[in-house]
Amino acid sequence: MAWSDPRDWTTGEVVTAAIMNAHVRDNFDQTAPAKLTTAGDILYASGANTPARLAKGTNGNIIHQASCAPAWTATPSITSLTLSGALDANGSIDFDGTTVAACASGAITLTSTSSSANGVYLRANGGTSETVKIHADQGTSVTEGAASVSLLSDAGGVELRSTANLANAINLTNDGGTTGTITIFNDQGTSVTEGAASIELLSDAGGVELRATANLANAINLTNDGGTSGTITVFNDQGTSVTEGAASIELLSDVGGVELRSTANLANAIALTSDGGTTGSILIFNDQGTTATEGSSSIQLLSDVGAVGIKSGLNAAGAIRLTADAGTSETIVLHADQGSGVGSICLTSDAGGITLNPATFVTVGGNATNAGEIRILEDTDHGCNYVAIKSGNVTTSYTLTLPTAVAGGNCYVLQSTNAGVLSWAAASGGAVSALNNATANELVTVGGTTTELCAEANLLFDGQNFTHQYAGQQNFNIASYSTTNSTGALLNIQKSDNGSVGTQTALDSGENIGTLQFQGSNGTLFVTGANIVGRSTEAWCSNRGTAVDVNVVKAGATALTTVATYTGCGMTLTGKIINQGVAKAWGMVEQCGTHSFGASFNMDASITDGGTGLSTVSFTTDFSNTEYAVVTTRCNGVTTVNSRATGTVRLDSRNYSGTGEDTTQLYFAAFGT
Repeated sequence: MAWSDPRDWTTGEVVTAAIMNAHVRDNFDQTAPAKLTTAGDILYASGANTPARLAKGTNGNIIHQASCAPAWTATPSITSLTLSGALDANGSIDFDGTTVAACASGAITLTSTSSSANGVYLRANGGTSETVKIHADQGTSVTEGAASVSLLSDAGGVELRSTANLANAINLTNDGGTTGTITIFNDQGTSVTEGAASIELLSDAGGVELRATANLANAINLTNDGGTSGTITVFNDQGTSVTEGAASIELLSDVGGVELRSTANLANAIALTSDGGTTGSILIFNDQGTTATEGSSSIQLLSDVGAVGIKSGLNAAGAIRLTADAGTSETIVLHADQGSGVGSICLTSDAGGITLNPATFVTVGGNATNAGEIRILEDTDHGCNYVAIKSGNVTTSYTLTLPTAVAGGNCYVLQSTNAGVLSWAAASGGAVSALNNATANELVTVGGTTTELCAEANLLFDGQNFTHQYAGQQNFNIASYSTTNSTGALLNIQKSDNGSVGTQTALDSGENIGTLQFQGSNGTLFVTGANIVGRSTEAWCSNRGTAVDVNVVKAGATALTTVATYTGCGMTLTGKIINQGVAKAWGMVEQCGTHSFGASFNMDASITDGGTGLSTVSFTTDFSNTEYAVVTTRCNGVTTVNSRATGTVRLDSRNYSGTGEDTTQLYFAAFGT
């Protein structure tokens, strides 16, 4: 009996036993219920349209393909295994082939639910050349948590351990290219305790070596990127050797450099500390480096944008020592390439002195535009001025040797021999050897030395006229200084036939004693602490010219009692004299638009606009109190004083209806002291 294809029936066809047996009975005999006779049997195809039964196997057996038919076996030989789901094993899985490859289009997960050591165990046990390799062919990700190969433990540790007593017993190698890196990273570990740090490289009996054979910058890189207080510590608990080449901690590069670098913007970003005792030292040593070229010296301390600080907390002489001890040609150079300030190199001692103790001499160099210069600053309480000693553009070097003792008295000067030996000598007069900038009629002043005179272009005297000319404001001051004489300075304009000051001579008919003239406009004569006095001696004051127009201002609380116009001795004095009978301040205010003065006296230019009809004006010289009088008026309206202070008065302008109104002409005058 075999499987027959389902029959196509025709109308009126007679169903026979043979047809039913072939197409119904025999086909049912090929179905699973007919074939499977025992629990655990498996149905498979032994040929086309030919189902067959594989009897159940014994416990522990697995099914495998054998001669195009499935079969049970206790220890199958599997050359390859492809799974679309998970592979679960309650016991062990042994791979006896020489090569085992686990391939998947998705992820491969090895999971053990056993809470025991070696829950997942990858083991090679074939011989001394065996290896265990975890390899990602095409994965390029180096992102943390998604790297192409990642060893991860959520709650416990990850251990790489070898019990072999061999060189390179544990080897972490990156062989992908010149930019390949190996990263050992701890995301959340915060411990920095010795023996329990978040990342530790520990060798109980031997050494720990970080070594790179690549000829690259940063071939070995120890980086801490966790935060501003992160540190990297290289620590040796028990090593006591300080022998070169066998020190307890060594940073060694056979042919390249050793770099300690920090990009953190912090104090002590890189700290070399010796904390072992009073004789502890830190040695930076280069056995064979011979270059002294800037930027490639055999030993360099370099900071690109910040400072390099060398600091010692030892309270002893020689706490910081820079020593060159190689030979007679050696030098120690402190060099600032680009610093242009006066302090580009600064030696500072906060509490003590600075000693330069050379065996020969100290050199202060210059450059193409500036000669060497030493500046000695004054006391910082007084300012930042200095006294400088500077070399001129000499053609031959020379030496000045200071005297061996202080001067023998006051008014001594230094004198020099032709060998530059200085000594003290009593000061004496010397002939004038130079008259600088000499021009006819110019007065002279003392020059830069005691033997020089300099003509002044702004001081002229032609035998009759004295002229002081200057483009800016000119000041001519007469000061009388005396602690015992109460008589002040005197500007005396008089006629004297014998040329003697104080000897007055009567004027001839038509003569003028002189003119005190303010050109350009009427000036102001300020009189402080004194009164104007006119002499009445006819012989002295007769026939004095024409009237003089001058403003006279008396400072202080005491007012002048003279009238505004004074006539006497043939002279008329008119002007503005401040006293009790004259307004101390007055003005005309324009309120329309921006409030401003038309004309004024003793008033500040600024006016405060307080609203319609309100103006607050300020006095240049304030009143002594608020009990002063103010007279005010305007056209076609009324004005009042709204408020007053010693330095200001507020004026109120209104129309005849009593409504505030700005006016084009508001006049006021203030009287008082």
